[in-house]
Amino acid sequence: HLKDAGLSLLIIGDVGERVDFASYGDRVTKTGRVPELETWFDMCTLAVLPIAAGTGVQIKVLDAFARGMPFVATDYVAPAIGAGPDIPL
Repeated sequence: HLKDAGLSLLIIGDVGERVDFASYGDRVTKTGRVPELETWFDMCTLAVLPIAAGTGVQIKVLDAFARGMPFVATDYVAPAIGAGPDIPL
């Protein structure tokens, strides 16, 4: 529970289109697509990157690396960043 843990969740992009976040109250903010991520990254302490398709190194991953921001990603990202099975994403 976000409120009990003192956490909030900022969702950027088209992720979770079919989820009703209203029940989470003011702890969840959903922006939809944004023209740039820099302002939003500055507000966060952890990035969650649910990337499931694409080629090469995804820009969102590079953005997180460039900011020194910890991130959680899908296994799909691992080969693009040279992570093996011993490095959890």
